[in-house]
Amino acid sequence: MKRLTIFLFALLLFSSCEQDAFFTVPDGDSKLFAFSEISTKEKVKVFVNTAVGINTDDSFIYPKQSDAEVILMIDGVALEDPGFRYISSEGAFVSQGAFRPEAGINYGLKVILSENNRINPILGNTMIPIPDTLKVVKVKSLKEQFLAYNMKDFVASFNIGFDDMENGLYILRAYFDNNGVKENLLVRDINQEGEGAYISNYNKGVLINKDKLTDELTIEFTNRKNVDGDLLIDEIQFELLSITSDAYNYYKSFAKQVASQSAGIAEPVISYTNFENGLGLFTGYSSTELTVSVN
Repeated sequence: MKRLTIFLFALLLFSSCEQDAFFTVPDGDSKLFAFSEISTKEKVKVFVNTAVGINTDDSFIYPKQSDAEVILMIDGVALEDPGFRYISSEGAFVSQGAFRPEAGINYGLKVILSENNRINPILGNTMIPIPDTLKVVKVKSLKEQFLAYNMKDFVASFNIGFDDMENGLYILRAYFDNNGVKENLLVRDINQEGEGAYISNYNKGVLINKDKLTDELTIEFTNRKNVDGDLLIDEIQFELLSITSDAYNYYKSFAKQVASQSAGIAEPVISYTNFENGLGLFTGYSSTELTVSVN
């Protein structure tokens, strides 16, 4: 069967930005795309779009997101609470009321188009992992490079251990306080090769598979922009996201997809999805934070 490449507008919540990606699908039918990452702390947001098969008569992108129906389920049974409402300022369907998902429960997400058409409903399932806690973070080196008058670049390297941790699949990112503003430290380098750790710029951190780490993980972070030369960085905040295998495979596949496009490879990598009959990701995550003194 001939593979056809379709254009898909992919939203990645960890990065709080929009990403464009090419996906290879096994036929030319239009498919629904959905993206949702749920946690115990936030309302559920579901982004919906349509990937139009280039081998069809479809000459336009549909539906409008507000034309879809979004249903959250537990063990296959639809929940009355939450109800979802499309919020145009969010560009997504947002759960209403006080509902928050719980860890350890099997949730399903179904997306259906309200109008009669050829696009099939899609269904995904996930569970929020029990949160894990980062226990070992050691400062390896700190340096500040002056770039211009009263401006400097901050670089910090840390040794990070993952022994005796439960989940095994993580996203790790770091922040510092810049005069009351939470500034993200981007990843400059890691000491791993292979499947253990990937730099994930759209997640603003490192994608980690603990069981495939070859050594204690060393990560070098930088703010990669000029900051006030009078800034004193006393602490760095580490955020550890415990993620599902679906999320790990999706982001790893997306990283390879971006790399193949950057290298000019004609045949795109097949991107991962955990939706039946559709594209995208429905996943749960939990997060914890650890503050490390750098003085």
